[in-house]
Amino acid sequence: MAKLIKKNYYQTLGIPPNATSDEIRQAYRRAAVRHHPDKNPNDHTAEDKFKEISEAYGVLSNPDTRREYDRLEGFSNISANSRRNTDPVNSKSTINDIFNDLFKNRPSRKFNEKNSSTKKQESPVSRNAPIHHKKKGANIQQHITVSFRESILGGEAMLQISRDEPCQKCNGEGTKSDSTKAICPRCIGTGKVKGNDTCSRCRGTGIIIHQPCSTCSGWGVNAKERKLKVKIPHSIEEGKSLRLAGQGHSGLLGGDSGDLIVEIRVSPDPFFERDGNDLRAEVPISFAKAVLGGQVKIPTLSESVVFSIPKGTQSGHTFRLKGLGICQEDQQAGDLLITVSINVPRTVSDKQEQLLQKLLDLEEQN
Repeated sequence: MAKLIKKNYYQTLGIPPNATSDEIRQAYRRAAVRHHPDKNPNDHTAEDKFKEISEAYGVLSNPDTRREYDRLEGFSNISANSRRNTDPVNSKSTINDIFNDLFKNRPSRKFNEKNSSTKKQESPVSRNAPIHHKKKGANIQQHITVSFRESILGGEAMLQISRDEPCQKCNGEGTKSDSTKAICPRCIGTGKVKGNDTCSRCRGTGIIIHQPCSTCSGWGVNAKERKLKVKIPHSIEEGKSLRLAGQGHSGLLGGDSGDLIVEIRVSPDPFFERDGNDLRAEVPISFAKAVLGGQVKIPTLSESVVFSIPKGTQSGHTFRLKGLGICQEDQQAGDLLITVSINVPRTVSDKQEQLLQKLLDLEEQN
């Protein structure tokens, strides 16, 4: 707890130093309802007063911080018995009552009975500590580019990211070791303001840190650079995303980490194009082979195969090679569709030119 306390928190709440925990909560509720900024718009005096009573309640509602405050401020001579301590577990006045008084939305009796049975299982320490809300870390959006063959066959890729991780100095608490936490004066510990928006004062945690950690400035997290190995599943398509659970930004106040969402981008292949589970490719052949037919070597995703081109094959004709496309789980393998294009040479040898001239002469005679 900070040791520069110069305020009379008992006087702030209008209670005697031997007040019970119930009396402290009731006094805070009355004062909070009276001075809440939502009930006193544009009233800076009321806002300042609300901050003061919230700070006072944050210290006095916790037995440990109250004991230290009494010791520092000279209230420690008050007998512990004179405080008429009550069991905080059986208290009927909670921070929810304050919130309900502000917004006139009291829960039903059934809800109260359910809450009561739940609260009986809580420890006095957790009940007296300032209420806070764990915040899940944000997701991280990234993209990764893989080769065409990797997108079909699968593989692994390295990805460098920057993400928030728990501060090592404060163990993610966001406070100095001797500091205290108090209920946020704006949202009264709910983490929400009107319209169910996240409270900007406490970032939705419901608490205010009086002495933030010098390393993380009270955020509880620091940015770290990390390299992660991403497993690329086979047969993934362009634009699909992979979700790596828990690899996003760390949460606040013990909240779960967000996820890392990786969008897949596929670099084009010089030979193949994807068409669903089929593969398409263009195979250039010579004019002589198109006329006379012959064998050509065609690459596939795994190895090359030999295909026989029939005589008189026309440019633009497509052949289907069954089962040489993409193989998906629980699906029939796609096909490899090859489209023939006749390659016309820009230059020929003297002998080739003579043979072609004879062929041309024969065509003209016919």
